[in-house]
Amino acid sequence: MARLVGPDEGARAVYTIVAGAWKSAAGQTAILYADEAATELADVRTHPGGSEIAGSELTIDSFSRLPLFQYPDGANVVYASVNGGPVVPLPRTRVISDLLIDVSDAPYGVVGDGSDETAGIVAALAAAVPGQRVWFPRPVSYYRVSAAVPVPAGVAVLGAGIGCEIRQSTQLKPVFDVLNADNVLISGFTLTNASGPPPSAGASFRGDSGYAYSAGVWANGNRITVENLRIKDFGMGVYLNASNGTVNGVSPLRVGNRVRNLEISGANHGVLYLMQEDLEIEGIYSHDHVDSSSGVNPVHAIYGTGAVSQRSKNVNVKNCNARNITTPGSSCAYQFKYVDGLTFENLRADNTHGLLNVIDCNDIVADNLQATNTLGTAGAGYAVWFQPVAVNPTRVTLTNLAIQMASANAQVLGIVADDARISNVRVSVQRTSGGAAYYDVILRGNRITLDGYKARNIGAGAGNAIIAGVGASVATSDITISDPELDGFVNVADVDQACTGTNVVEYTLHKQRRITNPVASHCRSTNNGSLGGTVTAFRVVRHTGVGDADAPAVGEFVPRRERISSNAVGIPSGTLALTYWTADKSEAITTLTAFTGTTAAAATPTLCRMGIYSVADNGDITLVAATPNDTALFAATNTAYAKSLSGTFTKVAGVRYATAFLVVSGATMPTFHGIQFPATGPTNTIVRVTPPIIGRVTSQTDLPASVAAASVVGYQAIVAMQLT
Repeated sequence: MARLVGPDEGARAVYTIVAGAWKSAAGQTAILYADEAATELADVRTHPGGSEIAGSELTIDSFSRLPLFQYPDGANVVYASVNGGPVVPLPRTRVISDLLIDVSDAPYGVVGDGSDETAGIVAALAAAVPGQRVWFPRPVSYYRVSAAVPVPAGVAVLGAGIGCEIRQSTQLKPVFDVLNADNVLISGFTLTNASGPPPSAGASFRGDSGYAYSAGVWANGNRITVENLRIKDFGMGVYLNASNGTVNGVSPLRVGNRVRNLEISGANHGVLYLMQEDLEIEGIYSHDHVDSSSGVNPVHAIYGTGAVSQRSKNVNVKNCNARNITTPGSSCAYQFKYVDGLTFENLRADNTHGLLNVIDCNDIVADNLQATNTLGTAGAGYAVWFQPVAVNPTRVTLTNLAIQMASANAQVLGIVADDARISNVRVSVQRTSGGAAYYDVILRGNRITLDGYKARNIGAGAGNAIIAGVGASVATSDITISDPELDGFVNVADVDQACTGTNVVEYTLHKQRRITNPVASHCRSTNNGSLGGTVTAFRVVRHTGVGDADAPAVGEFVPRRERISSNAVGIPSGTLALTYWTADKSEAITTLTAFTGTTAAAATPTLCRMGIYSVADNGDITLVAATPNDTALFAATNTAYAKSLSGTFTKVAGVRYATAFLVVSGATMPTFHGIQFPATGPTNTIVRVTPPIIGRVTSQTDLPASVAAASVVGYQAIVAMQLT
């Protein structure tokens, strides 16, 4: 049980009897007993300090009051006798934890005037016993220490908020040193390294790099909570380590530590940990870091380090934000090594060399990760990177990832893992003209699923969206890519290089919606003979709507053949009739064919042309292929009219296009096979809902080179066209 501190204020005053009258007992001695019969001395202790009181004797102060003391363990009353006088009870009802040690009180006298008050602060902490709180009121200016301040076990160190600043004036020293102490709370301070970030790593200390001891809080215990702090210019903001005071990385794992609600700037690592179990990190804002290691070590907002023999277990990180961590190399915002059971939620990074690097970890669940202005090192930087040391990371689930790349060199997602599921990824990259054709997603390992990957290359250069099996060192099989939306890449999907020996890659591409602006080919399967490998089972599977099984072997019908329902679709003279569609497959087109209906063109039209327009994301259309004018077209009813394009056009699967008809005539206009919708206002609105399916542009004398989306209005008819 906890010892009580007392006596109660009303019972501290004691007196002696002189000539039958009660008199002051100032300066006299009181003896404390455990029982009212005064047969057993009480086991009382000094307060603060907790030292045994010899003979259970206390000296009464000048106000005739007993000093505070600690009651026997489990007792709430003792009995006092002054100079052999009557035995009186001294009750106590408050526990030690109810009593603050205020550093500004005597005998500590710490006021925070900017002078070196190390001695008073250290003395106040040393006086605290488990369960007690040490209070730092708002200082006159700031508290200054020139040495590390030891924190004893079981003590809460509380400051008055971020205006309660403690400055460490000695380089490579922490403010609070929690060495071999458990159950500690530190909260409510600004902790500043007065001489700025360490200029170098420094000599070894406690089995670690010297700059690791430069920390707002250094701790090697269990059940330590560090919260509500602003930490500036230390090597580490908070370092939770496994040192035994001499050697770092010593078993067992440290258990149950908590770090939350911190702002950390100017550090090498905001939060650094080693060999932790059931660790929670939440609400860390880490920004504007520096490198004190001269490039030897990376820089991170949160860094979980370790080794194969120094693994952590059950680490939970959420609601963290990192900004301006731009030291070149592997300095991504968040890096974690050697963890079994790793959970991320709501991580953000802006202007950093990558978002997340996970090395040799298992059972990983990550949700809602976001990075903007992500930088990188040419050919080596990833925004998110899961990688092995000896074996692949296993059981990876990554959902809701948004990445905006600011570098033309960095890559987006590298997954080297087994049993990984990645879904709902949104990416923007900018490849430069003439730059290397980097792959934005690299998948290596076994049983990997990438679902709902949406990426856009906004740069002028080449880009390859996804590759599976690159690198001969990792066997790769069972890769599935579903529902991509890709814009501006050379190759959408690539099975390449790494399928060594008889390894099989199962590569499936589903639902190719809006694969736009390709530069060259669509998908390819290649084999790097120097690796002695084979690539097998490369499959491209498209689900683009009803009627796939009945699609023609060569070319396409727009609309699909089974939807043609009328042979009396009319188009007014000078009206550009547009039908929008998404290409089913990539192939060269040389001929466009239209099918007249119940009415032929009368006399001789002045213009009969067909064409194909590409459709931009904003709805603007651009003419990419067209037939020359042939006024002999459409002269008979119910007839197929084929006309060669002026040049070969290659359509690309997944890309959005619009077919176009334009007839200009002063006589009767022909009708066509197609689809006729009700001629109503709502129809015109319905068909233009994004993505539009029908459009028209009136008063045209020839096929326009381009048309802004705002100039296209709804129409009630689709004219059928065959592309071959």
